[in-house]
Amino acid sequence: MTAVADPGAPAAHAATGVPYRDTLLAQLDGYRARLAHLEQAIADLAAEPASLDSPDEEDAGDADGSNVERDRLVALAVSARRSTEDVEAALGRLAAGTYGVCQRCGLRIPDARLEAVPEATHCVGCKTGGLRLLRGR
Repeated sequence: MTAVADPGAPAAHAATGVPYRDTLLAQLDGYRARLAHLEQAIADLAAEPASLDSPDEEDAGDADGSNVERDRLVALAVSARRSTEDVEAALGRLAAGTYGVCQRCGLRIPDARLEAVPEATHCVGCKTGGLRLLRGR
């Protein structure tokens, strides 16, 4: 008779960590490259010379457009930095043997969720708040 693992038991996914590690490393490379590209675009935009002539309506529109573009690039860079940190943290959990364990309830995060979101820190129930509702909190 084959033993069936308890799906609610904490597990570190140690035996299955290698495919996740490869995925996480690939994601990390992509996020780092995106972040570098965005930071360079922000630096390039900041280095553009401002018009020394008195601004007319067209120049004012260009300045507004530059501000909007800078704000957009900064928001994308913040997102890329956060994603980079999330993946680095997931790699740290993998190295520590705690990868795949929900940080809220301590139960195993299903493989399907980790395949969809390899850097996930919470099971679906905790992420959506469903576990709190079930426990009456």
